[in-house]
Amino acid sequence: MRGRLPGVLFQIGPGLRYYAVIVSKLDDEPPVWTGWIVTSEEVIPMQIDVERDDEGLSTLGTRWPLNRLHQSHVAVIGVGSIGSATAASIAAHGVGSLTLIDPDRLEFHNLVRHQLGRSDVGKYKTHAMADAIRQRYPTTTVNATTDDVVWGTDSVRTALHDVDIIVGATDGVVPRRTIIHTSRRLKKTALLGCVLMDGALGEIMRFRPARSHGCLECRRRTHSGLFTLDDSLEMPYGTGTEHLPMTAIGTDLELLGRLLAKATVASILESAGMADQRLAGETAIVGLRPTGNAPAPYDVTRTGEVRWLPADPPQPGCPTCDQAL
Repeated sequence: MRGRLPGVLFQIGPGLRYYAVIVSKLDDEPPVWTGWIVTSEEVIPMQIDVERDDEGLSTLGTRWPLNRLHQSHVAVIGVGSIGSATAASIAAHGVGSLTLIDPDRLEFHNLVRHQLGRSDVGKYKTHAMADAIRQRYPTTTVNATTDDVVWGTDSVRTALHDVDIIVGATDGVVPRRTIIHTSRRLKKTALLGCVLMDGALGEIMRFRPARSHGCLECRRRTHSGLFTLDDSLEMPYGTGTEHLPMTAIGTDLELLGRLLAKATVASILESAGMADQRLAGETAIVGLRPTGNAPAPYDVTRTGEVRWLPADPPQPGCPTCDQAL
């Protein structure tokens, strides 16, 4: 056999040999390898895994618009439980450049719901997440900053000038309003993702730079009673003054982060003319462990239900919407 077929013979132990040989090769296909453990008494087939140059998303070929996504630049503001899952998933979709913005360090109580692990405790979330993404997705360029979107808005705004789309996954209402206010001034599409009512509902909102799209404040004012939903975002833990027990299941937060990433990628592709990437609306309400006690249209009662709503128009006199477009 060794004289008739091209291959390589390796000694891997006393009296034990491993023999690998190319058995087929088509013009446009990679070679197919097979292998055996060879002893003086028997030949046993082995599984072989060959590292390829075209591994990853490139193996999808024309079935996924990798070239278009590789040219895209997304900023993720807030790299906590939702934001870390969002950033990792955006990179997994093939987006070429990411900017991560968050002033916080990873703490032990974050581990139950964060994409990072114990070895990253004490590190800035953006720096550790950037390293993790570079390791897993080496074709993605990652920039990491520790700016605060509220107190360092000027620096954040500068970092956002070259991005195509802005994603906010922060705690607290003030950071969310700041993200949307800034995105309107920059005339860029932005998305927000969070959980409401102690994790009973997930919310994903898209804000396009269009006159028909009101800002976060306008959307809340359009539906009477929705400001009460934001109260759960302003608990002490959300503003960083005190750690409170976790109220949302870590896997639910990851689920919402992945969906937020999907909505982000769909927005990029839709803007490139891909009609099959259109979202069903501009706000998605996701039933995680719903109670039905939220005001309409947030009164979801079934787990797994996703309710889509259209954009709400700007309210008269809104300082964010009136001067932005």
